[in-house]
Parts: sequence; structure tokens; C-alpha cells
Amino acid sequence: MRTTLLTAVLSLLSLPALTANKQSFERALSLSAERISTLHLNTGPGSLLVTGVAGDEIAVHATVISADYADMDEFVAAYERWILFGMERNSEKAMLIAKSRKSMYNTPNIQINLELKVPKRLNVMIDDDSGSIVVQHLHGELTIDDQSGSVLVDNINNNVSIDNASGSLVISDVTGDLVIEDGSGTIEIKNIGGDVEIEDRSGNINAAFIGGDFKLNDGSGEVVIEALQGEFILLDDGSDAITVNGNKIN
Repeated sequence: MRTTLLTAVLSLLSLPALTANKQSFERALSLSAERISTLHLNTGPGSLLVTGVAGDEIAVHATVISADYADMDEFVAAYERWILFGMERNSEKAMLIAKSRKSMYNTPNIQINLELKVPKRLNVMIDDDSGSIVVQHLHGELTIDDQSGSVLVDNINNNVSIDNASGSLVISDVTGDLVIEDGSGTIEIKNIGGDVEIEDRSGNINAAFIGGDFKLNDGSGEVVIEALQGEFILLDDGSDAITVNGNKIN
């Protein structure tokens, strides 16, 4: 089931580049990750795929897309004027930016779909405006601050922290602790080795195979937790049902 879901999400990531009436072109960046411990991503509209791999290089492939330009030269000129796209090293941190420049004027409708291959040992920090996010196969800590769009996290051999304003969350196979602050959207988590802490305003929560404690501050939405090994701690609850290991809590 997990493989099927991941395949479906990865397929969706490629769809914008294939949509009719949209211009697109490619860009690429690379940086040696030697003596780098953390990768910080600051990204705007567009999908994001981050995959941890063996090796010591950060490789970025970008597909730049817009439906606002019939002429490619005009499109590229607008991109070069309005879009910040680059990666640099600052001490032990690598920083990637891929978003529009700040402006008091309306910026063009340009989307950047990103695919990154990064050394799996790196800690990864993501600040994202909008678009789907997939992160997989990391050994470092993962932190995501996302405004909107679905988030899928799989196979993280460390702690995970997610602050998500809106959009569904699917998290599986995390060996460390998981902390989620969520505005709206469903949450599905499975195979978490450590503690889980969720502050959720709305949306259903389904969780299974949690190795540590489960701490919940819930607004609205049904909660079902199965195969919880630790203690269930309810800080606050809305009006919907909570079931833990087959037992109704309220």
C-alpha cells in the first residue's frame, strides 16, 4: 500500500510539466556537501521531491513552468527578472532558494517544480509556500514549515517536525519522535518509533504502530489510534470520537 501511494504522489509531481498550454524549461544546480550538516530549502509555488542518497553531493533539478507566456524568450526574461534560484554554502549549512523576489508589484505566475537528491546524512529544513512535498530516505532530522499542499514523508531515520497550515499529511517509517502542528487536512501516520505529539485544529487522524507515547491536542475530526505501545495523553479535545487501541476515549 505504501509503495502504491508513493508512486501515485510521485506521478502527480510530474503532471504540471505535461499540461497543455504551459511553457517550461529546465535548470540545474549542484553543490559539494563535504563538511555540510544541514540543508535549508526556501521554496515558493511548485512541487518538491527530496530523496536521500549515498554520496556527498546535493543535486537539484528544476522544471520552471508558466501558462502566462506564449513566447519562450519572454518567459525566460521574466524568470530571470523575478525569480531567485540559487544555492550557496554558509559555514556548515547549504541554502537553496527557489521563489519569487519580494515586490510591491504583482509577480508573474511562475511555478518551479524541484527534484533534489541529497546525502541522506544531512539534516533537512524546508520552508515552503505552496505545492506538494515528498521527502524520503533520510538519516538526518527533518523539519517542514509548509503553508499549503499535501506532505508525504517516508523512511526517516531520525526525528521529524512538521508545521502545516493546510493539506493532507502522510507520514510513515520514522524511527525518532514525530511532532505535528496542523491547521486543516487529514493526518495519516504509521510505524513511528518514538513519541508522537500532535496539535490539530481540524481533520481526521489515523495512526498505527506507535512505539512511544501519543500526546494529542485536537480541535475537530475523528481520531483512531491502533497498536499504540506507550501512553495516550489527551491535552484537549473537540467534539468528535477518539478511539485508542480499540477503546473509545470519549
